[in-house]
Amino acid sequence: MDDMPNVSNIGTLRNTKSIDLKFTQEITANGDYVDIYVNANIRDQAKEGIVLRIQRVDSTNYIFGLYAGTFSAGISLIEAYPVTIPSCDAGINREHELHILFHNNFVSCWLNGLWIYTFAQSSLKNEDDPLNDTPGIEYQPYTYIWLRRSSATNVIVTDIELSELCDVRNAVYIDLETTAISALSSIIQQRPIEIIYKSDGSIAMFYEKIRDNATLSVPVRQVTHRKMYPEESGSDATIYGYDISYIRGPKKYREFYGLSHRVMRLPDLENGEARAARHLLERAMQRSEMYEITCLPHLHIEPQDCLILNVNIPGTGTQILTLLQDSDIVYPPSNQESTSLTVTGNNIIRELIVEQVNITMNASSPKTMTIVCRAERV
Repeated sequence: MDDMPNVSNIGTLRNTKSIDLKFTQEITANGDYVDIYVNANIRDQAKEGIVLRIQRVDSTNYIFGLYAGTFSAGISLIEAYPVTIPSCDAGINREHELHILFHNNFVSCWLNGLWIYTFAQSSLKNEDDPLNDTPGIEYQPYTYIWLRRSSATNVIVTDIELSELCDVRNAVYIDLETTAISALSSIIQQRPIEIIYKSDGSIAMFYEKIRDNATLSVPVRQVTHRKMYPEESGSDATIYGYDISYIRGPKKYREFYGLSHRVMRLPDLENGEARAARHLLERAMQRSEMYEITCLPHLHIEPQDCLILNVNIPGTGTQILTLLQDSDIVYPPSNQESTSLTVTGNNIIRELIVEQVNITMNASSPKTMTIVCRAERV
């Protein structure tokens, strides 16, 4: 499909049964459309592949259609749903925000923040395998997502965001005995979510946080280093969840400790169990090496920031260097130890991720700040 005009590859997801796709489209001519292709198969369809088409009829009417097939071999209509855009959102050259979710046997569509329609493909009982139904939509080990425009001039697509959809809730019911955190726990389940208590009193939750870079420019008084064997990590793992899958663990674990296979049970996760297990292994590897830095208060540093630090520890001749690019690596002297810090040439820190910030403001003692970080290696 690379040779076809107006066709582009959006991305690839591995071992997933769910896709979260967002983009902005502007279609200026009637009859033009945007196609989203996914290399999954719909049960009982002769053609392989799924295509979701968003086609403009006029300035206020669109048609969302689900097709089977591929761009090169042709597509066959399965179901179509007409949509009338509210007058406040309509216009000849109006941009519209699309949000498309592929989750299990469903394809859900949102337009300008409003749910439009969900295409459903029912599963089927399998007599040969009573424990597992034949899925309505069968996903591949590698899921490829492509986009096609009917016209290069009349169809403009921007702001494309693609990620794996781990779970979806159109609404969460909360009764008088249910707290908000309990309702969120039903969605989080066994996923390693990072909960951040911010300086303004709010709470933020992230699966994969885009971290802020915080440079520590005040003098450092003390650095304490602690390293232990990452018992909860491993070189690879078999996951027993809704399905059984296999993943590879952190590369650094294999380099430092060799092969150690783990069995992980995540029975509550119907989607994203491989992604959750990979995060668990990686964070266990990071937390096996912790740094505690004591310095003057630096109030712009918050938990889950990426701490940028370049400091020489007095009396040891050892340098700690955090890196954001591999080209900036500077190797300190190897085989050098002290009671407060041990750094060797093979263990250059790439990122220090802040986990705790403790500030002491006692009038009888100097004001200090203690930062506890987990280390991620190059």
